Amino acid sequence: MASVQFSFVPLVIAVGAALSAVGGEECGMVADMLKFDCYPEGGVTADKCYERACCFEPPVDAGKPTEGLVNETSGSVKMGVPMCYYGPEWGGYLLSNVTEALNGMEGTLALARPGGPYGNDVDELKVVIYYESENYVHFKIFDPSTHRYEVPIDTPPPATRYFNARKYNVSVTNPTFSIQVKRNDGTTVFDTDVSRMIFEDQFLQIASKLPSPYIYGLGEHVTPLQLDIDYQLITLMTRDRGAPYNQSLNLYGFHPFYLNVEESGRANGVLFLNSNPMGSWLQCIRLGPRELIRQFPSLPTLSPSHTSNMH
Repeated sequence: MASVQFSFVPLVIAVGAALSAVGGEECGMVADMLKFDCYPEGGVTADKCYERACCFEPPVDAGKPTEGLVNETSGSVKMGVPMCYYGPEWGGYLLSNVTEALNGMEGTLALARPGGPYGNDVDELKVVIYYESENYVHFKIFDPSTHRYEVPIDTPPPATRYFNARKYNVSVTNPTFSIQVKRNDGTTVFDTDVSRMIFEDQFLQIASKLPSPYIYGLGEHVTPLQLDIDYQLITLMTRDRGAPYNQSLNLYGFHPFYLNVEESGRANGVLFLNSNPMGSWLQCIRLGPRELIRQFPSLPTLSPSHTSNMH
């Protein structure tokens, strides 16, 4: 089992009181593979962690680093098990007013409690799920009260004809919101019930479980084709620089798509239709690959000028 966590830092576009469970039995229920960093900027202490109402667990073995490290030779960022991490009841949104139709569903999300690390959590959001094809689903989470920049690319309109022909099923949890996409063969290919979503004015974060550890994509980087999932941070922000091999440096291109190949040989993929700088954390925790890649050209193409280093 593996997981991928994406954080977005919008170019145009929590702090709270410590919980009574911080450092208690509730925190001890979180497995290492499900510990997501609540203090990614570094320099964490117990007091700083508790200010964010997160769990703190110092390293057991001082000789084994657990925080994010920068390899001075390669420049890549290798993440360890975080000392400061989100508890199981931390933050998140509550889902209500769900309406369903033949071409999708939508609902309202209300902030359960402030939880983002940088403040200004958005109190109310809207989630819309579109069945755009029998092979893929498109979901969008946004602030309905404030206009924000969106990638100006049209996606295929949802169609009712896909309702009975879909090769997947979509479900949402209520009241605490998460979304699951399950292929008709029973494989869950996308599941955000691994960490609570964060939606702040300048910081967005969502995480998903992967059905296998074999993940590819998230360019542009010069690395082995199969990405390292041992607490690896991958940055997606264009930068005109040299491209030495196997250094995980963010380079000239920007393509927030990953391909996940499953043990069965089938595969799933996710495109994050967002042109803001992103960070993805890969950590340990079906359509055939060729068929999936053949479908990919039907999805939108990301080509705004600032994703091509035209800042």
